[in-house]
Amino acid sequence: MRGLGGAAVGWLLIDRVGRRLILIVPMFATCVFLVLVALNKVLDMSVGVTVTAFFGYLFFYGIMSILCGVYPLEVFPTSVRTSGMGFAAAMSRVGAATGTFLLPIVLASFGLNVVLFGLAAVCLIGGVTAFFMAPETAGKELTETGSPQGTDRKVRREPAVSRP
Repeated sequence: MRGLGGAAVGWLLIDRVGRRLILIVPMFATCVFLVLVALNKVLDMSVGVTVTAFFGYLFFYGIMSILCGVYPLEVFPTSVRTSGMGFAAAMSRVGAATGTFLLPIVLASFGLNVVLFGLAAVCLIGGVTAFFMAPETAGKELTETGSPQGTDRKVRREPAVSRP
């Protein structure tokens, strides 16, 4: 339910704050919440605090999860947009399959805390990568975001010519 609530908040904010912010802030927030859950025994946190941190992770994950159907379509150049979206979807499936296969092995071999710290590291790497590389596409036309020069290119718009 927290993930669904996060997704609803994400949909409300996506055009107000932009895609880049909806990607970056939740990446770092999920990292922090996963570290808190992993450190619950070390920090001697109550069950309530641990559960709240876990739900915080789910909420922020829900916020950024809405970008999967929007952002890739806006960042890939028009000439390869469908192939890029297909590649992104395929890589997400490869990641999901790999994670599903490796999770029980890593959990049995190293324990839950290593799994949680590993997931937090993935979120941190994703947040840093997005901070330095993710362009903002909100409020821009697909012809602008899909240009070979990327989203930083200024598109000169010619006035419309009326035809008799």
